Formats: sequence, C-alpha cells, structure tokens
Amino acid sequence: MITGVETNIAFLDALLDNPEVAGRRTHTRLVRRQFACAVSAAASWTAQETVAPLVAPAVQKSSASAPAGTVAVAAPMQGKVVSISATAGDAVRKGAPVAVLEAMKMEHLVGASVSGRVHSVAASAGEVLMEGAPLLFVSPEEIEGSDTAAEETADPGTIRPDLAESIARHAFGYDENRPEATARRRKTNQRTARENVAHLVDPGSFIEYGALAFAAQKRRRTLDDLIRKRPAMAS
Repeated sequence: MITGVETNIAFLDALLDNPEVAGRRTHTRLVRRQFACAVSAAASWTAQETVAPLVAPAVQKSSASAPAGTVAVAAPMQGKVVSISATAGDAVRKGAPVAVLEAMKMEHLVGASVSGRVHSVAASAGEVLMEGAPLLFVSPEEIEGSDTAAEETADPGTIRPDLAESIARHAFGYDENRPEATARRRKTNQRTARENVAHLVDPGSFIEYGALAFAAQKRRRTLDDLIRKRPAMAS
C-alpha cells in the first residue's frame, strides 16, 4: 500500500477493471474517452483516496465562436501550446509562424492561415488543445510585402559566391586542372594518384576527404601557391 503522498492508484485500479483494458482492446484515445467513467469508478473504490488524473484532458475549443469577419489559426494536431508569438493588432503574413505546439516530444511551428491583422488570441502557453482548436483569430487584409507575386524567387541555376568558391577550391585537385603535375607523371610513364584510385575501386565508390587541405608548407610558400600546387587528397 502506498501512503504518505497523493497518488492516482485508485484511478489505475479502476482503469485495469475497464472492459476494454481487460479485453486488450486499448488504443491511444482510451483514457480520454473513458476518463469520466474511470474517475467515477475510482471514487467508489475509496472515499479517502484523492484521485489524480492520469493525463491532463485536452481543452476542446470550437472555431464556431470565431469573431465575425475573422479566420481561426487552428492547432494542426493535439498538443500543448509552448508559445504564441503574435498578439492582438499584429500584422501577420500567410504562412508566417505565430505559435509553437509541443506534440509527441517535438515542437511544431504553426503558421498563419491567412494574411491579415491579429484580432484576438484564443489560447495561452501551457494549454493542451485538441486538433482544430483555435490558437488565435486573424482579420484578413492585405499586408504590405505579402503578395507572393512580389516575392523574389531565386534562380535555381544561380551559384552562390560561397558555393562557387568551394567548387573552385575542390577543382584544384583534379588532374585536368594540374597540367604541370600530370605532365611530370607522364614523362616517367606513371599515372596520377586519381588515376590509380580510379583503377582500384568501382566507379563512384571512392569518397574523398580533405579536398580543401594543402601541404603544411606555409613558411616557405604562399597560401595561393599551396592551394594551387600542393592540394591534399585522402580516402
């Protein structure tokens, strides 16, 4: 017998006597559906036992109570409200994050369903909401900068400067970009390191590391010379 602190042992005993549990027909929504019955049954077990809820029941809110002319930003799943970043009067763009929900040990950003101005906030941090319950209400209106036609779309063919620099650095190690070193190998009837690797492994199976490394000769050579003429290659 557990004594000294309040427990939910009576609730658990009542839950074990539930026909669905006894018949091994449990599911993830069982406790929520049978909560009232289990608490009532637990109370009959002992009048002295204080029954603690096994889980906090989710708050059921309906978007039907939305203020006139507003659109609800609803919870996409059942979960606990971590935070709501928008407040009444704030201008929000469609898709912009306005709240964070915690569900299944993960945090999920909730975006505004429409562009407009926040009319009112319907939930608060710490609340557990059912899927579809409103987090806040937005009065739709045009928000400057929210027009998708005005948004700049990056050309997928454009190479960013930092990526271009990385590509150029990697290219210094390729045989076709090292004609002098390749020519010296040819004079002695030898293959380059890359040619030897290509001969030993299956195509596409060699993974190269250290392509941006160079010889440790900075006291004797400039950085540019090391990059161009002393690239390192390792597998």
